[in-house]
Amino acid sequence: MEKKYKINQETHLVSHLKKDRNAVNFNLEGKAFEIFLTAKDETSMTLGIEGKNYRVHYKDGYCRLGGKQYFVEKELLKRGGAQSDDVGSLKSPMPGKILKLSVSEGDVVAKGTTLLVMEAMKMEHSLKAPCDCTVDQFLFKEGELVEGDIELVSITAQSESPS
Repeated sequence: MEKKYKINQETHLVSHLKKDRNAVNFNLEGKAFEIFLTAKDETSMTLGIEGKNYRVHYKDGYCRLGGKQYFVEKELLKRGGAQSDDVGSLKSPMPGKILKLSVSEGDVVAKGTTLLVMEAMKMEHSLKAPCDCTVDQFLFKEGELVEGDIELVSITAQSESPS
């Protein structure tokens, strides 16, 4: 899976994004990285990169790392057959906590199927499949805190098969 991110208005291609427990493996512009998340709260996290720990502070798309500030935003990639820019991922409606992953990665689900349940503002919110799709990857696990408007799960729309 490939995604485009803008970092300080410069577009970068990120591919083979994989999250496993506290590790993220990805290729950025052809170079492989493995990052370990060692601590996280609402506005900061500690990342282990190539044997060194870095404290990252973030808010509203801005990240401060090593005295430098970056603005990071994900560019949407349109998928074949998609009816909306939102097909391809599901984002959190607001900051909250992931309570339950209702399906598994690799599952093929129908439009309207609950993919995950999160708690925000002391209420439970069910995030449902916007179309018939395959669940590619959950980017957070149960119990993790998430920011608002952040991708929670990536999906691939199912192409319609002839009847």
